[in-house]
Amino acid sequence: MNSEQEDELKPEPPKLEPEAPKERPKTLLDYTPEQWANFAERVGNQIVKYMESKRKEIRSLAYPVYFIIALIFGVIGFLAWQGLIDGQSVTFLAGIIIGYLLSYLGGYLTPE
Repeated sequence: MNSEQEDELKPEPPKLEPEAPKERPKTLLDYTPEQWANFAERVGNQIVKYMESKRKEIRSLAYPVYFIIALIFGVIGFLAWQGLIDGQSVTFLAGIIIGYLLSYLGGYLTPE
């Protein structure tokens, strides 16, 4: 092979084009007060809707718990009236069960 053929076989180096200047990403300070007010209004509306739906959910959960408490007191009262359990047992059972149910419901009423 001669040098002319070798020159033809060599690949040409890629041509580098100048890169366009990159846009810098927006920061929190690049937004106008009107854009921030619009953002806050939209987020605020979503938060209000979310809280209203949670309130309805909590109310719907509270009623079955109150029914269970009333049922437990009714059963314990009936057993005590029949003489199957004494007063100390009534107090113990009612306190343990009611305390558990109210602490369970408290987790929904005041989430951490």
